[in-house]
Amino acid sequence: MFRDPLVNEVDEELRSRYPESRVAVIYERVEETREPEPGPSIEELDLPGEVARILHRRGIRRLYRFQYEAYRHILNRENTVISAGTGTGKTEAFMLPILREIYYVRKSNPRAMILYPTKALARDQLNRFTDYTVYPIIGFSIYDGDTPRRQREKIGLNPPSIIISNPDMLHIGLVYSSYIRGFVENSEFMVFDELHVYEGVLGSHIHHLVERIKRTSREKPVFIGSSATIGNPKEFAEELFGEEVVEVRGEAFRKGMVTHVLVSSGYLSRWSVVAYLCYILSRKGLKYIVFVDSQQLAELLTRILKTRYNVNIMVHRAGLPADVRRDIEVKLRNGLINGVVATSTLELGIDIGGFSSDVGLCWLMSSPHLFSPALVLGLHHP
Repeated sequence: MFRDPLVNEVDEELRSRYPESRVAVIYERVEETREPEPGPSIEELDLPGEVARILHRRGIRRLYRFQYEAYRHILNRENTVISAGTGTGKTEAFMLPILREIYYVRKSNPRAMILYPTKALARDQLNRFTDYTVYPIIGFSIYDGDTPRRQREKIGLNPPSIIISNPDMLHIGLVYSSYIRGFVENSEFMVFDELHVYEGVLGSHIHHLVERIKRTSREKPVFIGSSATIGNPKEFAEELFGEEVVEVRGEAFRKGMVTHVLVSSGYLSRWSVVAYLCYILSRKGLKYIVFVDSQQLAELLTRILKTRYNVNIMVHRAGLPADVRRDIEVKLRNGLINGVVATSTLELGIDIGGFSSDVGLCWLMSSPHLFSPALVLGLHHP
C-alpha cells in the first residue's frame, strides 16, 4: 500500500492492464508541505497604497520572514540570492522592493529587467506581473524573440518600468539592438529567476553576460537571483555575478504536496505504458505534461493518445509558431485540454504553483539514465 490514494489506484490499474508484464509502481516518496515562517503584515512595509491594495486583493495580508529579509536587503541595494520552496512567493520577495523603489523614486524607464531562461516561462509569469500594474507609474512588457517588430519599436521608444526578457535576447541585443542597450544602461535591478539553470557551460556564458551588463550600465545594478532547487545559493550566485551576495533562505518545502512515483514498464515499451498512464490520468480529471527528448517522439505519442485512447492532448515543441505555443499553454492552464506532450520547451515553462485549485497537475518523463526501463511520475496536489 502507498501513502497517496491516487498512487494505489494507478498501481492497481497498471497491474490489471498488464498482468504478465511486471508493469507496476515500484517507488513512492511524498514531499510534505509546510507553511514558511510568517513575517510582518503588509501595513508595516511602507508600500505604496495601490500596491498594498493589490496584495490584499490577491489574499496576501502578511509576508513570510524570508520575503521580508529579501525586501530589506534589496531596498538597501545589496546583491541578493533567494532560495525557497516552490510556490512560497519568491517572486513577491524580489518584486515588492522593486515596485516600492519605482513608485517612490521617479526616474526614466526601464528601472528593472527580469530575466527567465525560456520565453515560455517569461510569458507564463506575465499575467502574474501585470496584476501589479499601477498606471502610469508601474508597467510591464515582454521583449523577446516572439515580440513582433512593431511592438519592439513601441517598447523601445516608450519603455515601461519593468522589462521581462531572457539572457539570449540580451546577449544578441547588446551587440545589435540600441533598444536593449538602452534598457541595460538604465536598469537599476537585474533579476535572474530560476538561477539553478545557469550551471556548466551555460553558467560560464551567463557570467560573461553579467560582466557585459556591468560595463554597459550607467551605474552598476543590483543583481538578484532566485531558485527553489540550489544547494549552495550564496557561493553559486557570487561565482555567477562576480559580486558579493547576501543569501536569503526560506523553507525548502513546497506550498502544495507533491508525490514522486517511479513506475517500472516491465517488459513493455516505456511509451506504451506512458500512453496508458495518460489515459488513466485523463479519466481521473487530472492535467499532465509528458516530457520527451525529441520532436518525433512528441508527435508519435500524441498521435497514439488521440487515436487509441481518444485523449484531448496537444504537442508543445520548438518549431511551432509563437501564437500556437501560447494557445497551448493557456489551454493547459485553464483546464481546456487533458494534457501536453512537450520537449524541453516546457521544462521551465509553466508555473505549477500558480495553477488554480481546481486543476490537478501531473508530469511524466522517461528516465533513460536508470538501469531498468522506468518512468517518473510526479503528482502535484494544489
